[in-house]
Amino acid sequence: MTSMPSPERHVPISKRARMHISSENLVIQGSKAEVLQQLRSVATTFEVLPVYKLKGNRWQETPQDCIDEILVDKKLIRPLIVRSSFSNEDSATESHAGEFESVLNVSTEEGLRTAITSVFASYSSSIEHEHVLIQPMAKGVAISGVLMTADPHSGAPYTIINFVEGTNTEAVTSGQGEVKSVVFLNGCVSLLPLALKPLRDPIVELTALMGHRPIDVEFAITTSGKVIIFQSRPIVFGSLTFQLKNHNFDAIVENARERYKNFVKYNNSKSIDGSTLGVMPDWNPAELIGSKPRPLAYSLYRYLITDGPWAKGRAQLGYHDMRDHSLMTLIGGVPFISVGTSFNSFIPKSVSASVRKKIVNDANAALRISPSHHDKVEFKIIPTIYKPEMHRGEWRDRFPSLTDAEWESYLSSLLDLTNNIVDEHGNYFRLMKRIEYVEAIYEENIDLSSAELIEVKSILNKVRQVATPLFSAAARAAFVATDILKSLQGLGYISAGLIEVISKSANAIGAQMVDDYRELDASKFLEKYGHIRPGTFDITAPRYDSPDASYFSAFDFDKNLDTDPNRTNNDEVMTTENINNINSFFSEVGYQFNWEKFQSFAETSINYREKIKYLYTKKVSDVLEIIKNIGSRYGHDVEVMSFMTISDIENMLDLGFDPHHRIAEISVSNKIIWQKNLPVRLPDLLTDFDDVYCFTIMDSIPNYITGKTVEANVAEIGDGNLAGKIIFIESADPGFDWIFTHPIAGFITKYGGENSHMAIRSREFGVPAVIGAGNYFDKWRKAHRLRVECTAKRVEVIL
Repeated sequence: MTSMPSPERHVPISKRARMHISSENLVIQGSKAEVLQQLRSVATTFEVLPVYKLKGNRWQETPQDCIDEILVDKKLIRPLIVRSSFSNEDSATESHAGEFESVLNVSTEEGLRTAITSVFASYSSSIEHEHVLIQPMAKGVAISGVLMTADPHSGAPYTIINFVEGTNTEAVTSGQGEVKSVVFLNGCVSLLPLALKPLRDPIVELTALMGHRPIDVEFAITTSGKVIIFQSRPIVFGSLTFQLKNHNFDAIVENARERYKNFVKYNNSKSIDGSTLGVMPDWNPAELIGSKPRPLAYSLYRYLITDGPWAKGRAQLGYHDMRDHSLMTLIGGVPFISVGTSFNSFIPKSVSASVRKKIVNDANAALRISPSHHDKVEFKIIPTIYKPEMHRGEWRDRFPSLTDAEWESYLSSLLDLTNNIVDEHGNYFRLMKRIEYVEAIYEENIDLSSAELIEVKSILNKVRQVATPLFSAAARAAFVATDILKSLQGLGYISAGLIEVISKSANAIGAQMVDDYRELDASKFLEKYGHIRPGTFDITAPRYDSPDASYFSAFDFDKNLDTDPNRTNNDEVMTTENINNINSFFSEVGYQFNWEKFQSFAETSINYREKIKYLYTKKVSDVLEIIKNIGSRYGHDVEVMSFMTISDIENMLDLGFDPHHRIAEISVSNKIIWQKNLPVRLPDLLTDFDDVYCFTIMDSIPNYITGKTVEANVAEIGDGNLAGKIIFIESADPGFDWIFTHPIAGFITKYGGENSHMAIRSREFGVPAVIGAGNYFDKWRKAHRLRVECTAKRVEVIL
């Protein structure tokens, strides 16, 4: 790897360490015990505790002599740890990590005998030429963990540190404790956070001592700041998707940083506080097109949603108009949302520019303080409607820049906006009369097999001008309904069960699809729903009606018309007393609607949101099908076409020569850029240019939907049998509604928020779900069986 150009990023090891390494030209290798012995003899910036290496044949012949020798060794201060040092362990081709026994806190002679016997027994083979190692237990440990000097998935030159605070030195490897993670680009060790600062020199020295190979290191940092190394071994890679030798990775990362800087500069030119970018704060690109989308999916999403239509719908409801501002950009292959742009669009247009700027700046500051709220900003960071609890101190405290008069005026504007949206004669219901135009677009019949590129452009323009702005408004109104319902639940006026009842009462398209699946024959079902694809903007995802699709036929599911495994009856009802209490409360806080009107609005808004989504995504699916067929006409499959952007495809209208080679040329060029960016790692929230080099992985605060508890085995979305299982879906859009035609026990997503599509479906069907599990996702998916308690907001690994 070539060095980065910024000199401040490199922190040299001590002069003594540098001289020792260069003079000896030492490369340490061997078994675990041998590596530790060698490291102990040469280390200058870290410590290796005394090592006693015991060979198996000696233990078999004279166990008591071995015990006596260990107990009299003054360097082996008790308590001790007895660890494996198997001949094939920690080799360049096999790690056997966690496969063998370790026994901690051994203090007695009998305990030592039992521990050594136990570790040797864990080898399950002849121990004659094998070893165990014995060391003192580390004392005064403040932090312990594991670091790798290359990304184990891609081989990219990142150091990844997983650590826990506390005295338990096996907390990370055993999966116990609250694990924190830091990722930094190799060469950027100087950017490590303060708590990990003692690791800076040891990482550099260890890397040199181990021959600059990618290594996996177990470590501890004591209360005095001393670093103790417990293990250092080569990383065993599987099949890597990234080959370092083929790319100048530094240049790729520098390009990502430059794109970030340019987008911030663009935002600043628009008078937006634009340095904060996130993958989930608004319109959830990580959930809907993935964290590393292909060019066609990204360009479609940007053209139809984030380059104008998203803001048009909000502005028509009475929010500040941000149509002239780009919401999304691609950095290091990751789609990021401009948080400042988003926050501006959540403020009523009646709020003055000076006050709006204060609100956005304060909200940005609040998000930086609580970055784990990046996927729930509307609930935790910036209000988008008036809620009664906003008079509480925590909301007021979030906007210290506002005077009391400005705060009250802001609340008044939010209240007016909220009343207008819910009012049956207000902006929202007037807008929804335009749904007939979206229905007309939906009903247009096109021969997908013979359609030309000009029709792609025509369809997309109609969707962009009419359908997606209306969907934006519908989605915002449905959020208003959900936010007020959640507020009422938090204040004790309604239960979580009632929210499910209202979601089900909306009879949205997802519920209708499940009913139709159970009642219609295959041909009629696919005639109605065949255009849907899991991955609305992904041409590589087959439609429901594709001969290659197996969403339904691959599963053994009995269409029982008498029972519905997902939508069970719910006894939650509103009494007259409940309704009267809510009406009094509504009147007291200034709402100009009663419970009856609000409930009607909530059901209608949920229904319209899902209906418009269903209508416009059909046209998106049709466009992808046309592009697929045109590609096939010129000898290219969907894989090739997925690397064409919408601009590329529109530009082809002007090409009257050799489309086959032109498509191939553009696709290959775009694919190379996409592949180069695949191994680039970035945080979910960018707040500083140096975040491109070093960042802490945020603690996730998952969203637990429904108040139910379920215990079941787990399954991946592509597994052959989903019945009765908790399903793991990294990200999911409306195309994944097919899973609800199967009697699943629950599901967990990596991305998504309180009001995301799958959260809505969870409530609608009463299926317990964890939405937006974040860094817990990969940990939980490794389990065999889980218990999900939505009310208690916890997931327990059973097996």
